Amino acid sequence: GSVATIALPDYAYGDTVRCQIVKPDGNMYNVQELDDNHDEFISKVPSTNCAVLVNVTSEKVIGKWMLISEGFELSG
Repeated sequence: GSVATIALPDYAYGDTVRCQIVKPDGNMYNVQELDDNHDEFISKVPSTNCAVLVNVTSEKVIGKWMLISEGFELSG
């Protein structure tokens, strides 16, 4: 298998309020709540607010993935 990274950039002057991943089977997970025991195929990238690693070890992970980020950016 291989590992794929799915990421959205952090806001330059703001914060990510919510980050969700939608798997090919339609199940949606809050990325901030993922831990090592949550799902055998996905894990949170700890150095960013909205990124996951997808461990491609089965045909179950083949398909359309969607990463959704909600946040705000401050303007000057």
